[in-house]
Amino acid sequence: MLTLRPYQDKSKEVLRQGFRDNHIRQILCASTGAGKSVIMLSMIESAIEKGSRVLFICERRILVEQFSVHLDSLNIDHGILMSKHWRFRPDRKVQVASAQTLERMESLPSFDIVFIDEVHACMRKSVINMFNIFPSMRVVGATATPFSPKLAAHFSNVVNVITMRELVDDGHLVPFRVFSAKEI
Repeated sequence: MLTLRPYQDKSKEVLRQGFRDNHIRQILCASTGAGKSVIMLSMIESAIEKGSRVLFICERRILVEQFSVHLDSLNIDHGILMSKHWRFRPDRKVQVASAQTLERMESLPSFDIVFIDEVHACMRKSVINMFNIFPSMRVVGATATPFSPKLAAHFSNVVNVITMRELVDDGHLVPFRVFSAKEI
């Protein structure tokens, strides 16, 4: 079982409240390095305890592999929805897939809750199609930059419980410096 930082635990609770308030699709917004993946992993653990079927979607194959390692570290049995992948086990309650794989699937499986990493970059036709096919399927899309026009059309709640400044002040992130290129 994961131990969350207070702001991560609060994010999880605010998302749960959002579902209770009938926000079917929500954005988890937090700075890079704040632990959005950790929050989603904790929510996946909770969903498994309830017997829910879970899908985690990310943008690239390397991120699918990376998240699979995180699931392994918590002993979460899972499959990877990817053609010819050694871990292709569609019967598992937890699945990891890339948005590109979903685009090539002939039919989309049903899940109780879907987590989408870097949701601002994953709003592909396949993901939107899944929203339309399964309109009551709960979705948490994680991003540090919720600035895509497609998000407003498909998500009804944004959860952002801590600022980058607070993360730096609390010692969770190092102070950042901004660099910009100058025209020669």
